[in-house]
Amino acid sequence: MLFSALALGLASPAVLAGDERSAAREEPEDGAQADRRGAPESISCTLDIRGIPPAIASSYNLRYADREEPLRSLRHEISFAGSTITVNLTGPRYYGYKTIAREACLAGEVHFPVHRKAAALRFEGAPPNTTVECVSGPPCPDAKPRLLGEGAGLPDLPMELDLATVELRFKSSGYRPRLQRISIQPGANRIDVDLEPNCGCCGGAAPP
Repeated sequence: MLFSALALGLASPAVLAGDERSAAREEPEDGAQADRRGAPESISCTLDIRGIPPAIASSYNLRYADREEPLRSLRHEISFAGSTITVNLTGPRYYGYKTIAREACLAGEVHFPVHRKAAALRFEGAPPNTTVECVSGPPCPDAKPRLLGEGAGLPDLPMELDLATVELRFKSSGYRPRLQRISIQPGANRIDVDLEPNCGCCGGAAPP
């Protein structure tokens, strides 16, 4: 008496091959689902940005991950999916950076401090061999004469306020010395040096 393969509970080779192909198709799907379950969920929080005048906020950008976003207000929402994110604020006169942990973002608002850049003085129009002295004290480090030229001049000055005033004395051979009072801000400051030739026809005493 013959028994069919079905009665014996045996599958044909074609059926077995089909089952194996189905299992092979299902395994990657299950792995992908596990990867999706393991990936951290994207979260959002608000940065409370302090230390920059609100009127100039639009001149700055926030950079984090692969994004660069214009700063439209001093309360800026960010989102990220990792365990931490480093945020940089870039612009002409202020800077800021902070690494924010996922836990801090989940807790709510994040304080983001901003700092003033040092004042960088860039002199233009000075005759050859002109020296400059800062005679007003801080934020200048000293009153030593420094030669102006390509890449030379005063060192960058630390700024404790948004605006400071310094007195600079310029000297050059063949020109009258000049004492100039200048307002400076954080970041780049352009200073025009306009010295008067020291000729016999010029009257008046030269500044000390």
